[in-house]
Amino acid sequence: MTGVGTTAAINAAVLYLLAHALYKGGLFLVAGIIDHETGTRKISALSGLAKKMPFTAVAAMAASVSMAGLIPTKGFLGKEMLYDALLNAPGPGVVYLAILFAASALFVVVALYIGYEILFGEVRPDKAHEAGKMMFIPPLILGLAGFLLAVFPQWLSQPLLSGATDIVMGSATKLKLKLWHGFNLVFWLSMA
Repeated sequence: MTGVGTTAAINAAVLYLLAHALYKGGLFLVAGIIDHETGTRKISALSGLAKKMPFTAVAAMAASVSMAGLIPTKGFLGKEMLYDALLNAPGPGVVYLAILFAASALFVVVALYIGYEILFGEVRPDKAHEAGKMMFIPPLILGLAGFLLAVFPQWLSQPLLSGATDIVMGSATKLKLKLWHGFNLVFWLSMA
C-alpha cells in the first residue's frame, strides 16, 4: 500500500498495520497458551478447546473475527480503507485490489477452518485446561481492542494513526475514520 503513494493508501496501510498488530498479536498469544496448556503444537491433536479453555477461546474468536475483517472490528475498518484506497488509486490499483481481495478471502477461510476445528470440534486432548489469568487476559485485551477501536475509531485511532501517517507523508494529513460508510462498492467487496 505504501508503494501506491497516495495519502489514502498511507492512511489505509497505517490503519491496517494497527488492526494486524491487534489480531495477530492476540492469535500468537493464544497459540502460545494452547501449546503451554495442552502440551502439543500439532493441530491434528487439538479439538474442542472452547469447552476446556473458554477465556482463551473468546480471545481467539475475537482476534479471528477481526482477521477475517468482519464488521464491527478494526480488521473490517482497515480492509475497507485498503479497498477504497486501491479503488481510487492511479495506475494498477485495480490489480492490487484483486490481489488484496483474494488474500482477504483466504484470511476468512483460515480463520474458519482452523478456528472451528480447534475450538469447537470433538473435545480432546484430555489434559487441556484454561491458562492462568496472566496468560489469557493479554490476548483478550488485544481481541476486544479490535472491536472497541472500530466502534469508537476517533477515540484512540485518530491521534495515533494521524501521527504515523504524518511521519510517512512528511506533512500534516487528515485521517477520517468511521465504521459505516453506507452500502457502496467497498462494503460489497467486504461482504463478498
